Amino acid sequence: MPYLRKVPYPDGTHIYLWELNESPAELTAQCKRRGLKTLGLRPSMARSRQCELLVESLLLHIIFGEPVELRHLPGGQPYVTSHHDVHISVSHTHSLVCVAINAHHRIGIDVETWGTRVLRVRDKFLSAAEQQFVAPGDTDSHLVAWTAKEALYKAHGQAGVSLTADLSLEPFKSLGGGTLTLHAHCQGEKYELRTTAWSDHMITLAYRVADIENIEKT
Repeated sequence: MPYLRKVPYPDGTHIYLWELNESPAELTAQCKRRGLKTLGLRPSMARSRQCELLVESLLLHIIFGEPVELRHLPGGQPYVTSHHDVHISVSHTHSLVCVAINAHHRIGIDVETWGTRVLRVRDKFLSAAEQQFVAPGDTDSHLVAWTAKEALYKAHGQAGVSLTADLSLEPFKSLGGGTLTLHAHCQGEKYELRTTAWSDHMITLAYRVADIENIEKT
């Protein structure tokens, strides 16, 4: 299925979603029809990775209306060479690709497919304090916490940050469908996060509270 939709968020972020079920050949053909180069693709790449890169190119063309090149800073943050003023974050699973953009402040996006595997790795991303309010068998809450930590890591934008020691979530209620707003801290900075259940996926967007307050003052 091609490009799905554009979803606006209250902080000014827009998230573009693409449900991924095409083959690399089909996506390559779409890129060629749009005049997009398929740079970086190698025959040795896994099929899933080829599809992700091709969809990223297609979504960026939809967003900017022209062929653009996605690059990464030393810390891993993506950017577009011809639009340095736009903040970008990218995430994907085996069946969904998300590209988030914001014209004013840093953001982080993460998407995960619903599943219980996350229960088995809780010690890798939950601190001892967080394990007190994320119940061991609550898959939804674990996915909220996991996507929140990943999105927060991207929004913070510095390598070497520990998911358990440096990123801390405030207690939150179970998602229960719809959208959940939660808060977190990283190295003295407060972040707001919005988690949405979409189909069999969970999507979380993170941004600094100070960035929102600065926008509101201007």
